Amino acid sequence: IKVLDIDEQKTIGYSRAFFRESVWLIAEISGIIYLIYLSSATTVTDRELVKLVYEDYMSFTTLGWLLLELITMLFNKKRRALHDYIAGSVVVKI
Repeated sequence: IKVLDIDEQKTIGYSRAFFRESVWLIAEISGIIYLIYLSSATTVTDRELVKLVYEDYMSFTTLGWLLLELITMLFNKKRRALHDYIAGSVVVKI
């Protein structure tokens, strides 16, 4: 397989590849910020609760993104997922 521009003529560059994967980076950064906020707002005895809340947040974020990816991929002609729409790319078999 190969990741190409939407016109299927040339490969995408590094910047567009970054945008393709940027949702995971944003989710991780927001999760870390949320974890820091929770950690600073609680006492030492609540650390296990903070860990559980963080894990739930990241699990919900991952599941939500996966469902959005699958829905967009299943209901368009070129089988483009949401990250392909963000980057203006398409995956083709070579």
